[in-house]
Amino acid sequence: MIISCYLLLLPKSNTVIVMKIENHTIRSIAIIILLVYLTIFLLHQSVVYAEDSTVPIQTPVLVIAYYPPDTDNPQFLDQEETGWTIPVAITTLEGKTEEMIQKHISFLADATRYHGYKDENAPSSLTYNVYNRLKFYEKIPRGHLLKPETMTYRPYYRAILENINICDTVDNHTVKEVWMFGYHSAHIEPDESRMGSKLGDIANSWPKEEYLEEKFRIPVCANTYVLYNFTYNTEATITYMVHNRMHQIENVMSYIDPAIFWHDFSEWVQDGTDHNYNSSCGNGHYTPNWQQTSEDQNIDDDYNYSISEYRLNNCETWHPDDSQTSYISANCSRWGCTDVGFYKWFMQNLPGYQNGIVYQGKTMRNWWEAMYDLQEFVRGGRSLYETTEIKPIIPTPTSSISTINPTGFDFNALWLRIVNWWNNAVVFMRNLIDNKS
Repeated sequence: MIISCYLLLLPKSNTVIVMKIENHTIRSIAIIILLVYLTIFLLHQSVVYAEDSTVPIQTPVLVIAYYPPDTDNPQFLDQEETGWTIPVAITTLEGKTEEMIQKHISFLADATRYHGYKDENAPSSLTYNVYNRLKFYEKIPRGHLLKPETMTYRPYYRAILENINICDTVDNHTVKEVWMFGYHSAHIEPDESRMGSKLGDIANSWPKEEYLEEKFRIPVCANTYVLYNFTYNTEATITYMVHNRMHQIENVMSYIDPAIFWHDFSEWVQDGTDHNYNSSCGNGHYTPNWQQTSEDQNIDDDYNYSISEYRLNNCETWHPDDSQTSYISANCSRWGCTDVGFYKWFMQNLPGYQNGIVYQGKTMRNWWEAMYDLQEFVRGGRSLYETTEIKPIIPTPTSSISTINPTGFDFNALWLRIVNWWNNAVVFMRNLIDNKS
C-alpha cells in the first residue's frame, strides 16, 4: 500500500489534504476514521455550549422604585400623584413589581437564545441578576418641564442617579442597567430609556440628552449604562418592559449600522409606507406580515401583532446576502399572535452567539454584546462584523461572574476548526475512494 500525502495551506481557508490512493485497502481505514469523526462530532454537539465560558454574559441590574404614599392613608399609593383611579396598597405594588422583575429576567434569558424557538440547546447570550434594590416612598422628583400647558415633567433622572452614586455602582460594581419603576401620570411622563455613555444618549428618549440643560442630563461614568423607566401595574405584566427594550435594541443597532439594521434585518415604516416588498423581521411596532399603514384611513397595522394574513419573510434564516436565506409564507402563528410572543421571536432572530453568518469574508458578531456594553462593542470601530481590531467581548470577572475563561483563549473556536478539518479530510477521502471504485 502506497499513500502519498501533500499538505497545502491556503490563505483564509481550511487545510486541504490531497491524497493519492493506490490501494483499495485504505477503504477500511477511511471507514474507521469516519466513525471516529462521527463520534467526536456527536460528542461535540452535546457539549459545545457547555464548554464555552463566554456565554451567558451575566448582566448586573440596579432596581429602584418610587411609591409615593397617600398623606391621609400612607399604606396606599397617592392616587392624585400617580394617576391611579382606585386605591392600591403599596405592599401590593411592591409584590407586583418583584413579579415583573423576575418575569423580565426569565424572558430575557430566553429571548437572547439565538434561534431558541427551534434549538433547545441554544444558550442565552445574556442573563440578568439584581445587584441591589432601592425603594423610595416619595414622589418622583420633577426634572425637565416636558409639557408646560399641563405642567408635565420628566423625572429628574440626574438628581435620582446622583443621589444613589450611580458612577460608583457602574464603574466599581459592573452594573450595566438601571431598572426604575414608577408611574405615568399628568405630573410625570417617563422616558422609555436613557443611556449614560461617552458615545451620547443612544436610547429611546426625547428630548435627547444633548438638547437638555446640563442639570437635567444623566451622569456619564467611565463605563456605559442604560436606564429603563418602567411603570408598575397590578397585573404584573411585562409587555411594556419588553416593548421599551425593543426600542432600545433599535436605537443601539441603528447607531452601529443603520443600513444593515433598518434596511435589511428590520424595516423603517412610516405613515403611508407601501408594503410592496418582502420583509425580513419587522420592527417593534410592525410584524413582517403587516398589510397597510394609513392613519388618515384608520387602517394602520401599527401595534397589531395578531395579523392572520400570510406574507413572505426571511427572518428565521436572515442573512445579509439574500441568496443565503429562505423566504417563507407566514402569519402571526410563528410567534403566537401576541405582542410579547412577537418581541421574543424578533429577539431570538437577532444574530446571537455562534450565529454562523459570514458575509463577504466577514463574520457577524453577537449583537447582544452591543446591548451588554455598547461603548466596549464599538471600541475598535462601529461594525457588526468582527475584524482584527474588533474581538468578542469578554466581561470583566466579578464576584457574580465566575465562569469567564481567565486565559482569554477561545478553546471552542479551536475545537470547531479541528472538527471542520476532520470533516473536509474525510469527505475528500470518501470522494477519492468512490472515484477509484
